[in-house]
Amino acid sequence: MVKYWPNNKGIELNNAVVNLFYNTRKKLRYNLSNQTGYYLYIDILNN
Repeated sequence: MVKYWPNNKGIELNNAVVNLFYNTRKKLRYNLSNQTGYYLYIDILNN
């Protein structure tokens, strides 16, 4: 089973949120795009 998101409050959830915002900021700053055939959680920001 693949774990996509933490289920409990705490440092694990906080770190997941920080990583989400960091990756989103990096994608917007460097105009990165998904070059694979898989959908990623930040693909909603595709141009």
